[in-house]
Formats: sequence, C-alpha cells, structure tokens
Amino acid sequence: GLTYAPVLLAVSAAECEKANEEVRKLDFVKDSMIVNAQSKVMVVELKEPLARKMLTEAEKLGGLPNPVGAESKYEIAPMFYKVSGTFLKEDPKRIDTMLRINVNRAGHETVIRILSEAYKKAKENE
Repeated sequence: GLTYAPVLLAVSAAECEKANEEVRKLDFVKDSMIVNAQSKVMVVELKEPLARKMLTEAEKLGGLPNPVGAESKYEIAPMFYKVSGTFLKEDPKRIDTMLRINVNRAGHETVIRILSEAYKKAKENE
C-alpha cells in the first residue's frame, strides 16, 4: 500500500488535469478550475443555474454523491457534489451554478460523459 498510494495519487491528479481541460471546452461550462480540498478536485461554474439538478442526474449516471473517506480505496467512481461552504458563504447563489467534481480513480472520459449526460437530462427536466 505504501508504494501504491503515491502512484495512484499521481495518476488521479493527471486525470484531474485532463478532465479540467476537457470540461472547459463544454459549451454549458462558464469556467472550471482545480482546487486542493483534501484532494485535487475541480470546481465547475455553469452558465445556467442547473447545478442541483445536474448533481441528482450525475448520481443516476454513476457518479458518487458524497465521499466514503478522503481518497479512500473504495472511491473508484468520480464524485459529483455541491461546492464547499466557503464558496457558498461568499455567494449563496453558487449552490445553483457551481459543482465540485473529484475524479477519484475514474478516467477523464468518464467524468466528461457523466457531466455531459447530467446536463442534457437536467435541461430536459427544466
């Protein structure tokens, strides 16, 4: 485990970087950045206030709704959840326009697929 953990974290960080690059290309995304919140995560700002609906849809599509434990060996699927209280304290409206994504052990393609499908379903149910 001691030799496996650093390699796994490096791969996860690289996939987070790739996912962030691809997320920025999506037409419904205003901006995306990587932040360090216990682990590397993306904070995605949407052009429309669909974050809550997208989080519900992301869970149906295979995204985790909350952590099992910080960088737990059980966190394989990407996690899609609301932004932290710090982000919301500055602007409570961010609950509807921002979401947080932890790639975990999933590839960037999985993150893009779930995010794009969640947006599509949220728009359909608007």
